[in-house]
Amino acid sequence: MISNPQVGKKTYCGVLEFSAEEGLCYLPYWMMNNLFLEEGSEIILRNVNLQKGKFVVLQPHETAFINLANPKAILEQELTNYSCLMKGDTINIHYNQKDYLIDIVECKPEDQICVVEADIEVDFREPLDYKAMMEKKLTTPTLQKKNSKLAIPEE
Repeated sequence: MISNPQVGKKTYCGVLEFSAEEGLCYLPYWMMNNLFLEEGSEIILRNVNLQKGKFVVLQPHETAFINLANPKAILEQELTNYSCLMKGDTINIHYNQKDYLIDIVECKPEDQICVVEADIEVDFREPLDYKAMMEKKLTTPTLQKKNSKLAIPEE
């Protein structure tokens, strides 16, 4: 577990490698955002054991993610970069030179789960921008083709 004691935020993570100098910890940018950390901030690290995940609900920020050719396969591949997930976190999926933010809405059996070598059922909520896109489509004026009559002068 990693926490920011200044604001009382915490999340869970695994160790990618032990290469930082003593007293330093390198975190991905998305995790720093989740914890409201700036470079050089103090954190607290604790070793904990998490249960294997069984179920997770995800909510992409953009409809563009679900419009990819095979978002489920992309997600399965990209989740191999994560060792655990926590309800309330936002993760970053990098695909085809674009970043996609995805909220972790729900996890089972607990709010924080281990995803390493776990068979997890995944459910999706509609993207955050979906309603705005639909409203935009409904309010965008459409051009209607008018039936026009051709006036032919009588002789």
